[in-house]
Amino acid sequence: KTITAVSATAPKLHLIGDDQGWTPANAVNLTWLGGGKFEATTNFTNNSIFRFFQNNNPSAWDCSGVQWRYSSFATGTIDAANLGDGGGGDSNFRFIGTTGSRKIIININSLVIDVE
Repeated sequence: KTITAVSATAPKLHLIGDDQGWTPANAVNLTWLGGGKFEATTNFTNNSIFRFFQNNNPSAWDCSGVQWRYSSFATGTIDAANLGDGGGGDSNFRFIGTTGSRKIIININSLVIDVE
C-alpha cells in the first residue's frame, strides 16, 4: 500500500479593530499552531474594540453573522481580566487590560481566548 501525504493550507485568522484603524492592510495575522489554535503578539489600547475575521478582505466580511465575535465565545472561556463585550449589534471584543504589547491565544474549537 502507498500513502501519499499532501500539505494542507494553514487556516487564516486576522484581528482587526480600533488599533488597526479597521484597515485590512493593518490586520494582525495570527499564526496557526494546529487544530483550532492561533496566536499573535500585538499592541492593544485599553478600551479599544476588535474582531476576528477569517480573511482581511472587507467585501467578504460577515459582520452580521457569528464569525468570531465576543458572543461566539460566550459558551467558552474568555479572559475576563483583559477582554469584555464591546456591545452593540456586532458584539465585538473590548480590550479592558493595560495598554501595551500582549500575546493573544485563541482556540476556536474549544472557544478559549487568553491574553498574556
